[in-house]
Amino acid sequence: MCKARRNWIGWLVIGFWFIGSGFGLAASKGTKAENLALGKPYRLNPKPNYRYCTDQGDRVQLTDGKTTRAYFWTQKGTVGWTRVPFATVTVDLGQIEPIGGVALTTAAGTAGVRWPLAVKILVSEDGRKFYEVGDLVRLDQEVHGPWPEGYAIWKLETHALVTRGRYVQFV
Repeated sequence: MCKARRNWIGWLVIGFWFIGSGFGLAASKGTKAENLALGKPYRLNPKPNYRYCTDQGDRVQLTDGKTTRAYFWTQKGTVGWTRVPFATVTVDLGQIEPIGGVALTTAAGTAGVRWPLAVKILVSEDGRKFYEVGDLVRLDQEVHGPWPEGYAIWKLETHALVTRGRYVQFV
């Protein structure tokens, strides 16, 4: 039986805008976290289309270890979509890994941007058959309470997962 490791994945999802920043998957060994997704490839569906942050860097910015701060959706360090019902990010960890948690950094509360209703977390060993392992919004709010009022940057996270996979998908 494999030992579960605590992990986090950071991704930004904003209402009609889906913007990513500082995306990673970390595994804890004792008290030190290891970012399993650092530099790993990922697929985006649909292709990012928010003109204020879409650029060539979208192919690497979610797993480069950097996090965008301040007004997210106008910075090139983010990945964004506008007017899509949902976006999917699928990270390839390169091998099957134990997964204990994920995280997502998001912002909302101004310019008509609302908090996400759900962020589904799915895992797969082969990249074809995915299994849902949780809803990050629900898991975060069970520990940290409801969304803040007004504009805010919020890091959703959970360390309550006990699963494994090579591919981690967020919808």
